[in-house]
Amino acid sequence: PAPLDRVHDAGGTAPLRATLDRLAATARVRLSYSPDLLPLTRAVCLPAAPHTLGDALVAALEGTGAAPVVAGADLVVLAPARASAAIGAVPLLARSTGRLQRVVVTGTPGGGPARAPP
Repeated sequence: PAPLDRVHDAGGTAPLRATLDRLAATARVRLSYSPDLLPLTRAVCLPAAPHTLGDALVAALEGTGAAPVVAGADLVVLAPARASAAIGAVPLLARSTGRLQRVVVTGTPGGGPARAPP
């Protein structure tokens, strides 16, 4: 099966780092992630019932801003999750822009004498 479809039953409570290590070992995959982007000491509680690696990773990574991405037959990358864009939503930068003041440019591209302002 695909990496995220592998079923296992590694439930319990442990720090995120230990949970990720245990999930990788039981599903026989390698996980790649930046430890600077994840709260590895945060406690994570997973149910003991059998579930897929994908479901377990999504549950373990909830609130971290990371999501599992398959990068090979036995490699899963925990990458920053993309925020879903709402249709017709105005980007944050566009909401905060204002009207620019009039700008008068003097001089010439060749560095010759400037003309008088209007």
